Amino acid sequence: MGARKFLSCDLKQNALGVIRVLEVLMNAIVIDAQTRELKVFAASVTLAGGGLVLRKAVEVGQLADLTKEGPLEVPRDGEQAGVVIVMGDYRAQSSAGFTRRVGSEKFGENFVVGGVGFTYPVFSEDGSRKEVGACLRPFRDIVPVTIVRANAVRKVATHANSNPETAAAAMVGLGLRPGLIVAEGQSDYTSAWQVEGASEVGEIPAEHRGDIFTPERLVGVAAGKKYRAANLKAWASEGWLEPIDRAPSKMTEALTALLGQELLRQTATSLLEESPVVETPVEG
Repeated sequence: MGARKFLSCDLKQNALGVIRVLEVLMNAIVIDAQTRELKVFAASVTLAGGGLVLRKAVEVGQLADLTKEGPLEVPRDGEQAGVVIVMGDYRAQSSAGFTRRVGSEKFGENFVVGGVGFTYPVFSEDGSRKEVGACLRPFRDIVPVTIVRANAVRKVATHANSNPETAAAAMVGLGLRPGLIVAEGQSDYTSAWQVEGASEVGEIPAEHRGDIFTPERLVGVAAGKKYRAANLKAWASEGWLEPIDRAPSKMTEALTALLGQELLRQTATSLLEESPVVETPVEG
């Protein structure tokens, strides 16, 4: 079954047999910086396996559109400022396009390890496409994020001319500004948004299905199917070999930052001992 055996819908049956969604105590506005579209959605947030679990609630729009007429106000969390999560970074392989979380080091790095509502496509033999993976599950690609409390997200005025040197200078200047900034651009321009009033988020509520996000499950899902044994052997190796799967350096870096190198090695070793895997040409 591979990763699919870890899927679990976020529902629970009460004594009367009524299915209800479990209560979650923290909500956030999430800016998805994994693409230059900078899509914004609302989600609930919990903590499990050393990382965040996001339950996607509703798409809000693209950040550029939401801030055309003024700042995007972040709904307050009772007496505290609301929560903003900037999810991932992006660098194009065939161009100079990018997104970047400028100033993220001031708030520490977290990771999204799983969630609800994050579908991905699968294709049948006849070419038809189906979206799957909407239930609660660990992510194979653990995503670095910055989570803060903030009041609003406001567009920052940058240069109007198309010029690589000016675009580079804009990035230098953005790095001198306080707080957290979301930057997006190309070789000849830089756009930016200030996350206003950014501060440490404080305590995050615990995930009630933490059993889905144990180190064994996180590492098992990350290892994939096609090169599962090779990846596990690489992480278990005393010489710390490089996995042969797609984007191996990024995958190893995220797992190491989340779990620590020793726990990653121990977990991979344990998974190999429990169920050695014969390589098969199955896409993971």
